[in-house]
Amino acid sequence: MKQPNVLLVVMDTARADYVENERVMPNLHKLANTSTWFPETFANAPWTLPSHSSLFTGQYPSQHGITGAKKSFEEDQTLMSRLGEEGYQTVSFSNNPWISPDFGFDDFNKFVPCWQPFTRGADLASISQKEGRKQQLSALSSELMSLEAPFTLVNALYMKFVEGTYDSGAALTNFRFKRWFKNQTSSDPFFAFVNYMEPHLEYNPPRKYREQVLSTEELERWDDVNQDPWAFLTGTAEMSDADFDLLQNLYRAELRYLDARLGRLFEFLRDRGELDSTVVIVTGDHGEHLGEHDLMDHQYSLSDQLLRIPLLIRYPDEFDGGTRDDCLVELRDLYATILSLAGVDDIHSDDVESPPLDLTESNEGRDAVISEYLSPQPAIDTLCERYDVDRTSIQEYDRALRAIRTADRKLIERSDGSRRLYAVNDGIADETQSLDESTDELATKLQSVVGEFSVADERNDRQELAESNKQRLEDLGYL
Repeated sequence: MKQPNVLLVVMDTARADYVENERVMPNLHKLANTSTWFPETFANAPWTLPSHSSLFTGQYPSQHGITGAKKSFEEDQTLMSRLGEEGYQTVSFSNNPWISPDFGFDDFNKFVPCWQPFTRGADLASISQKEGRKQQLSALSSELMSLEAPFTLVNALYMKFVEGTYDSGAALTNFRFKRWFKNQTSSDPFFAFVNYMEPHLEYNPPRKYREQVLSTEELERWDDVNQDPWAFLTGTAEMSDADFDLLQNLYRAELRYLDARLGRLFEFLRDRGELDSTVVIVTGDHGEHLGEHDLMDHQYSLSDQLLRIPLLIRYPDEFDGGTRDDCLVELRDLYATILSLAGVDDIHSDDVESPPLDLTESNEGRDAVISEYLSPQPAIDTLCERYDVDRTSIQEYDRALRAIRTADRKLIERSDGSRRLYAVNDGIADETQSLDESTDELATKLQSVVGEFSVADERNDRQELAESNKQRLEDLGYL
């Protein structure tokens, strides 16, 4: 049987409940008419780095160790390396600097950073970090005298006027994917990983999509609403219900814009007769707080708003079109699923027992899903220093978390020893009120899978970040 191409699309920060609204993402729902949708899919971590690490290894964060305290991905056996051994071309189109060779994701045959037009040119972030305008201008002037000057100038203009304001990389990503595809000369199948950042803070959808979603009053003030999650968390920025309504609509508009770009990507493959011979997987790496639990962004919590993510798989040879499979799924299950679809015989190892998804009668899914958050990001001490607040005001967030969720119960366990048990009804966990029931059974099951609760200490991490990556990660709210 011929090995299929595989296109793995991660919509960074996409919540399942928003994606499931057809009015928000009509093109994705059109694809879903010929796909299988898995509505009970959960991330194994609530933010990018550990979540992608689980996706690419089939392991829990406590197994692969990439928790934030450790930021360098150093696994020998990854999804990319194993597919490469099977004759696949592997290529990454990433808009998130976490998913780059700088953090150990170097198993792809080809890596394409999509957050700037050219990989050549000066390190603009390091220039911006110099103290004083005179020193910055001096450093920039010397760079503009070099042969790399045209690339430096174009990158600067793009990052200033396009990336993060009109577009968070989706347009450039599609262009680069299409160019790469058209230039292919090999007959080997491909594994293409694409990470889009549109739903991620800050929410700056193009005007056309703002006008489709926002009210007249919201259009007048959308650019003034607070989008600093840590200012809100520390109490240095006050926000009203109307502010969160506006943020939610901006988030919807971002998803609408991304949906339009995804529609063009799928149409490109369809026009070239490749769609039906390609496994197309669309998912998220985690969700987002939009005011729920008095939080923004995707840290300090294991709520369903952060963990329940979209997942649909289109491959007519194996997955029925227009169907739903309500079994419990973990994001890391895609590791074994993709290897199985690629025809890899031995898809498991001592560290990976994740079953592949299929539609056979024997596939009943998991009886529980597990997620871990083992190192607060950013560190609480960092927030206290940056926003000049007393530690006691945000001390409650300085703890690790892990959760186990079945069809009817969800347990969240904290590193301080406390537990919260919630009811799950019709696929929705009611996390507003905890249950007065025994937590021992779920806690025992959780421990049997991921072991004793250990807290990762960020102070043990001595990794030096490249200045360009450090600045961008700070802009995204991670540091």
